[in-house]
Amino acid sequence: MNIAITTPATPAAFQICSIQRIAPYIQPEEDWEQFIPHFHTEILSDYDIAQEIDPSHCALTPVFREALMSIFREHADALVGPDGHLGHCNGPVGHRVDPAEGSAIPARKVHRVPLEKRIEIEKTIMQMLKDGIVRESQSPSCAPILLVRKRDVNSLRFTIDLRRLNAITKPQQSILPNVQDILDLCDNQCLYTYTSLDSQQGFYQIPLEESHCGRTAFACFLGAFEYVRMPMGLEGGPAISQRIMDDMKKYL
Repeated sequence: MNIAITTPATPAAFQICSIQRIAPYIQPEEDWEQFIPHFHTEILSDYDIAQEIDPSHCALTPVFREALMSIFREHADALVGPDGHLGHCNGPVGHRVDPAEGSAIPARKVHRVPLEKRIEIEKTIMQMLKDGIVRESQSPSCAPILLVRKRDVNSLRFTIDLRRLNAITKPQQSILPNVQDILDLCDNQCLYTYTSLDSQQGFYQIPLEESHCGRTAFACFLGAFEYVRMPMGLEGGPAISQRIMDDMKKYL
């Protein structure tokens, strides 16, 4: 219901000099739109990626800070801009989904989606199609979709339920770095920097084997799709991601 507040100037003439429109009140627990994440915008021609980076907290002289900004501008294609388009790993490592011998790829019933979440799911899938993360599928396998709330509470993570596929997938092994080995290397050393490497939506930057894409198929009210990049929650995903990060360190 819309409410209007009027302020009469001369009550005898019933003159209305102003009207203030007040939006309908919505209970906080019913305001589902506040949880929808912001979607990407197009990059302007004069966009400068260095403006997104704050070097004020790094221990660099002004000369080296400007040199660092120049590196970011030179390799702007390696960074995710406001359009949200992701790159992808072009190295020799790709992810495989190898089921155990004699196992059949599961096909599960599609879950119903609440009406208030359909717009969000549609925008997410359309964006993933645009970014080349998923594509339309005719695979006989099928997994239902899931929306998992992130730590910040105000946004949701789009995932698919891969538990049955993971149960028949051969595990991939990867050697995790040993923290004690790193600490031993730092013994009696004067440390000036500490570097942390991460990737924006790192799993979505790792390609799947072409013949294995159909095994990650999922379905919803929009139709059937399959991943071209590695989805979150897939067996062996953390291992292959760690392997790629270890390979990247060779070039630093």
